[in-house]
Amino acid sequence: MLALRHLSSPVRTLWLNWIPTDDPRNQLPVWVGIAGEFLSRSVASGCAAFLASVPVVLAHFGSMQPYAVPLTLLCTPLSTVTLALAYPKAVIGSIWPPIVAPLGPLVWLFAWLQVKLVEFASDIGAGSIPVGKIHWTVAGAALVCVVGALRLRRRGFRAVAWVTSALIVALACSRAQRPVTHAPLTCTMFAIGDGTSIALEIGTNTVLFDGGSSSMGDVASRVLVPWIAQRGGLVNAVFISHPNIDHLSALADVARLTRIERAYVHPSFIEAASTAPAIAKLLDVLRERSTEIITIAKGDCVRIGDSVWTVLWPDAGFRSRRENDL
Repeated sequence: MLALRHLSSPVRTLWLNWIPTDDPRNQLPVWVGIAGEFLSRSVASGCAAFLASVPVVLAHFGSMQPYAVPLTLLCTPLSTVTLALAYPKAVIGSIWPPIVAPLGPLVWLFAWLQVKLVEFASDIGAGSIPVGKIHWTVAGAALVCVVGALRLRRRGFRAVAWVTSALIVALACSRAQRPVTHAPLTCTMFAIGDGTSIALEIGTNTVLFDGGSSSMGDVASRVLVPWIAQRGGLVNAVFISHPNIDHLSALADVARLTRIERAYVHPSFIEAASTAPAIAKLLDVLRERSTEIITIAKGDCVRIGDSVWTVLWPDAGFRSRRENDL
């Protein structure tokens, strides 16, 4: 909010003064001025928020979203229309549902467009990029430089501030990305709230057992993807214990943002896709990313590096309406 209040105007003045605005002196058609004013304010707000938040996000999450501004410009009109339709639908619908029924497909359409846009951005690598956390003091120094680069009056001072902020972040990120070395066998249990996600590093192989949480969002970008990226971005195998959302909710994003060679599941997991959209979506993403999906059951053995994984349960033909029994 401070960035929107104090940095948006300098961004417009320094970088966006070429965009026509809603000023009678421009002698332009009204619609051109209104469109230019909207574009100028939107881009300035997006740039200001992005520049001010990068040091804070790097310190807290260790990741960047370099395409945040154009994605915001594309998503904002869609979300505005979605909310403009959804709020009256919810209020009026609580009194007389039939009268707002026609709005349902429209709300779904604009929400669906946003989801598809975000998924497309993630697929082409425009989502969150893990670079490693930086110290809060470094983030504070970089933030001061960003504010100075936009607010200082002299061009030379602004250039020095930009260079300094870029060097601070680049140096901190390069130090944060030093390769991680571990013992021949290391087990990491991730703090993700509800659900399970455990990683085993076996020599040069990385194995993920489950990957999800139904109580804490952004498990992928906040926890798993940065951890995997720091180890080369490759997961040799993923074992998915059973078709419950709190054991797999992050795996689709992990598959998009890293590389998973093989996924091991029980046959009932494949069958669950016919009734569970989340399972179907995950399997689709794994196939799109060329992940080999292998079914295993009681008695099967899987060799990964120097380790042998033996399946103790369930039998290949076992089925249950309660997913936890699987």
